[in-house]
Amino acid sequence: MNKSIIILFLISTIFSCQKNVDQIDIGNELRGNTFDIISIEEKDTITIEFKDSIYSVFSTNAFFEDMYRKSPWRITTLNSNQFLVIDSKTIAIKQRDENIFDGLLIGDKDYEITFKKRKSKWNKDFIVGQWVEKEIYDYRKNDSILKPPTVPLPPPPKNLTKNDLYDQPVYEIKSDSINVKYGYSKSKSAIDINSSAEYIKMEVKSDWGIVEHLWKIKKLNDSIMIVDKIITDKNNEYYSYDIKTLENIVLIKKR
Repeated sequence: MNKSIIILFLISTIFSCQKNVDQIDIGNELRGNTFDIISIEEKDTITIEFKDSIYSVFSTNAFFEDMYRKSPWRITTLNSNQFLVIDSKTIAIKQRDENIFDGLLIGDKDYEITFKKRKSKWNKDFIVGQWVEKEIYDYRKNDSILKPPTVPLPPPPKNLTKNDLYDQPVYEIKSDSINVKYGYSKSKSAIDINSSAEYIKMEVKSDWGIVEHLWKIKKLNDSIMIVDKIITDKNNEYYSYDIKTLENIVLIKKR
């Protein structure tokens, strides 16, 4: 009998001694909610949302490729004890209180893990609408600011006129998509807003060579949204893309 099976049976025995009379369904408690998963030993934290059968990463400090990883998860039981199976890893899991779960990741080395639920922070309805960056908007509209000479604009593409030109990106956000208009161009992407309305995941162009991937919402009301953005910016010198974080970008809602 290998080490992992032995540990599973040991944990099952220990958990059986601590069973509550009314056992909760941990799968239902995880599903549809966002959690900070904290590795106590490695002092690492990642934020994920458990959807119906997959989970999604929402974190500005996650590795870039993790933001687009959508892996399956499920809860399995042994002698009425529950185990989270995620990324082909097995985690013994039990509820500490309404918002916190304790887990033990079983592997070549075992790790204690804490799952801490993130409560809803903002009103999702406020996200919907048209937004522009305040700094650029104020600069364009303030005639008292001395501006460099205007560079002649290239002729508009076929079937477009100068009235179709956007002098700054305009973000039109719906409940499931974002449409960005910039210059004579448009870009559209599906979006994923996490359950606590703190993160918006997308893959949309907002200017030449710039693709926006994640917004972390730091403030939101019916007129202002402040976000940190993860973007990739084309590096023309090396013909590659640099990953950047733009902090405290203030967006104002167009009326």
